[in-house]
Amino acid sequence: MNIAAYIHPERLLVCIWEMDESVPMIHAYKELDPSTDVNFTELGYAQTDVIVHSSDVRLHWFPVGSGADLQEQHVFEGAAWFADQGYTALPGATCATIIQTPIPMHASLQARDSVLSRCSQLAPNAAVSVDIDLDIQAALYCTQPRMSPWLIIGRRGAAWQATLISSDHTPVSSSVFTHDFDYSNEAMLSLIHRAMQDRHGVTIDAIMVYGDNVTADQISSLRQTWLGNGVRIARSQPFARIGSLLDAEAEQRLLRRSHVVAPLAGIMLRRAAVQA
Repeated sequence: MNIAAYIHPERLLVCIWEMDESVPMIHAYKELDPSTDVNFTELGYAQTDVIVHSSDVRLHWFPVGSGADLQEQHVFEGAAWFADQGYTALPGATCATIIQTPIPMHASLQARDSVLSRCSQLAPNAAVSVDIDLDIQAALYCTQPRMSPWLIIGRRGAAWQATLISSDHTPVSSSVFTHDFDYSNEAMLSLIHRAMQDRHGVTIDAIMVYGDNVTADQISSLRQTWLGNGVRIARSQPFARIGSLLDAEAEQRLLRRSHVVAPLAGIMLRRAAVQA
């Protein structure tokens, strides 16, 4: 059995799962108080993953040329760009998303010291990932390539992450937009869609939506509204690719909120891809 825990500002999300042949299978899902006192390492699971919320993380994208020492460059970029107190490099953290510009862009990660302390409390030796990376990975794993560019847009806290996906199913650009609290989620999506089209000189007719403070009903309404403008809206539903031994009520709750808790699915699908 494995365990994945997502440190969200409003809750601690926990999945217990295992690989059934090549398919991840969820055995239990819990939503706990964010301050719950638990040490997952002591529970003896084979693999422990801890996911941190992007509002507590800073990413700096940097190019990596051929022949470069990636680890050495991570250290250099982190020291150069994250000199502020209160943030520290995430030990052993992973960011699988690579932006495929002419020179591939990797991400240097740092997190608030308070979040790193919480990670140590939960599982001192856990693999640590950041939610927006897993949101992107989950979206890519649960969709088929398209003939034209499309967008993954999600809200985490007060920030929107927009990732442009190319026709060969790889991220080619990632931009952050601060949420304007005078705007609705629909207005922000419209602004971001227009900005990404203008910035990259492309027509984008498909958007996958995920994230905090965005409901399934809102996305369903957006789907009907935007379809008339020739733009397809889809909700991130990566748990559809994952097996479940949950009772019917818990499974439906998870599926309905899958666009919010997608990073948990991202961990499982990424490990399944590695084993394939």
